[in-house]
Amino acid sequence: MSSSPGLLQPNTRFRDRYRVLRVIKSGGMGAVYEVLDEVTATPRALKVMLPSLLDSEELRARFALEARVTGSIESDHIVRTSDAGIDEATGTPFLVMELLRGEELGSLIKKRGALPPEDVALYLFQASLALDKTHAAGIIHRDLKPDNLFVTVRDDGSPCVKILDFGIAKVIEQHHASTLTRQMIGTPVYMSPEQIRAERNVGPRADIHGLGHVAYTLLVGETYWAEQAESIPSPYLLAAELLRGPQEPPSVRAARRRSATLPKEFDAWFFRATALKPDDRFERASAAIDALAAAFGVPLPRVPRIVLLPDRPPPPAGPSPTAPTQPSQAVQAAGFADVPTVTVPELVKTPVSRHSLRPHPAPSPLPPSRPESSRPEIPPEPSRPELSQRAPLSGVAPSRTTPSLGEPSRPSLGEPSRRPGPEPTSRRERPPQRRFQVRADTTTGVLHVKVWGFWDVDEGRAYLDDFRSKASTLLGLGKPWYVLADIADFPPQRPDVSPYVEQTMAFAAGNGMRRAANLVNSALSKMQISRLSAAMGLPEYSFFTTEADALAWLFKG
Repeated sequence: MSSSPGLLQPNTRFRDRYRVLRVIKSGGMGAVYEVLDEVTATPRALKVMLPSLLDSEELRARFALEARVTGSIESDHIVRTSDAGIDEATGTPFLVMELLRGEELGSLIKKRGALPPEDVALYLFQASLALDKTHAAGIIHRDLKPDNLFVTVRDDGSPCVKILDFGIAKVIEQHHASTLTRQMIGTPVYMSPEQIRAERNVGPRADIHGLGHVAYTLLVGETYWAEQAESIPSPYLLAAELLRGPQEPPSVRAARRRSATLPKEFDAWFFRATALKPDDRFERASAAIDALAAAFGVPLPRVPRIVLLPDRPPPPAGPSPTAPTQPSQAVQAAGFADVPTVTVPELVKTPVSRHSLRPHPAPSPLPPSRPESSRPEIPPEPSRPELSQRAPLSGVAPSRTTPSLGEPSRPSLGEPSRRPGPEPTSRRERPPQRRFQVRADTTTGVLHVKVWGFWDVDEGRAYLDDFRSKASTLLGLGKPWYVLADIADFPPQRPDVSPYVEQTMAFAAGNGMRRAANLVNSALSKMQISRLSAAMGLPEYSFFTTEADALAWLFKG
C-alpha cells in the first residue's frame, strides 16, 4: 500500500481488510475510495486523510473522540461510521463509512434550479432531526451547506437526507488555525457571525444560522450573499459585509435577483434563524424547520421529538466532541475536496423542477407573525459587531476603538514594550513568515505598507517590529510623515494576531504621523467603499483605488 492517501491503487488492500475498488473523490487533504470490506463482504466508503492534518497527540485524540461520539449517535440522517483510527504503518487517519448512492443538494440545485417549498421543508426537517441529536450530544457541525446534505432513496422510494462531514472538520479547522493561507477557510456565506469572528465557544445555534441560509439557497437557487460574493473581491471586505447580517428582506432579494416568490412569513423566519446574536435564533433545529413549514403552509411528518437541555457552547479546552468547519463534500460517499475559498457555487438558472413527494399529515402549525412593514418584526435586533481596523490607518485618531474580527477584548495600545497576544505554548525555532512589506521613502516621507494573507503570531510580531523600525527612520528626518497602506488582500486575522496590527496604528498616531491613506481593490464601487469606511469608523476619503490618487491626497489633503 502506498503511504500517500492520494495514491491507493485499485485491488490493493488497506489495513488487510478493505479492498480498494475505485477512487470516488480526491483533494488537497486526502481522498475517498469505494472499498469492499472483505470481512463482511459489504461495499463501504473509505476516507483517508493526510497524516499532517493530525500532527499532534491532541489532534489525534480529538479525531478519535469525534469518530466515537458521532458513530454512537443512531440516526437515519447521519452517515454511519463503521471503523476509524490512525493507520500505524503510515500514520494516516481514516474513516470507513456507509457507501451512499444519490446526490448532494448543492449539485441538485445546480442542475435543476430552485426546489419547491415542500421538498425543502422535508429535506431540512430530516436534517434537523439529526442536528437535534448531535446537539444534545454536544456535537456542532459548523459547516452546514447544500454540498453537505446528501439525498439518497429508501427502499420504498422516499427520499432520505444524510448530513455529511460530522467528525473530522473540527480537527481540520484546528490544523488550519496553525498554518497560513491566503484564502479564507470554510464557507463564509453560510457561516454564523461568531464563526467569522473566530470565537472559541461556538454553540449549536451556529448550525441554526447555517440552516437559515441553506433554506434560502434551496428555495431561490443561489445564496443570500451571492450578490456580495460576486462583487466584493477581498475576503476581508466580504467578512465585513457578512458581519452586518442580512439587511434586505429575503423575499425582496429573491424577487429582484431571481424572480422568485417567497412569502412575507419567510422573511420573519429567515431574520430570526440568521440573527446576529445566537440567543435570538431558534432554540432547536427541528423547531426552526417546524416554523419554516408553517411559513409556507406545507405539512411535515409526525415524529417524536427529543428534548434538549438549554443551549450552551461546548467547553473551551481539552478534547471535546465538536464537529467540523472546513471540508467540502462531493459525489456519493461523504468525500471531501480542497477547502473552499470565498466563492459561491456555480449557478445554473434552470427552471424549477418539482419532485413528487408523498403527502404527510401535518402537525398543528404555529401561525407566524404577519407584519405590515417590508422587514418583518422579529425579536429586538441584535447589536451589530464592529469591525477591526486592520492595516488601514486614519490621519486623525478615531473617536472609538473598534475591536478586531473575532477578538473579545482589546489590549491597551501605544505601549511599545508590550507584546500583545498570547505566546505560543511551543514555538519552533524558525524565521517568521513575511506576508508584508514595509518601505520608508525618505524623499517623500511616506511609509509604504503592503499586507496580505493570514498571519501567525510570529509574523504579526515581525510586522510590528519592522513597522516601528522603518517608521523611526522617517521620524529622524524631523518632517511630516505619512502612511500608505495597501490592504486589498488583507483578510480578517486570528484574535492573537490582530493586536500586533493594532499597535502599528497606536505607534503611528502617537509619533507624529500626519495622515494615512488606504489602498483597496479597484473593483470596489463607491458604495462599497462608503460601507467599508462606515463599518470601520474611518473617513471615506482615506480610501483609494490607485496609488497616485492616494499620494495626491496625502500631500495635499
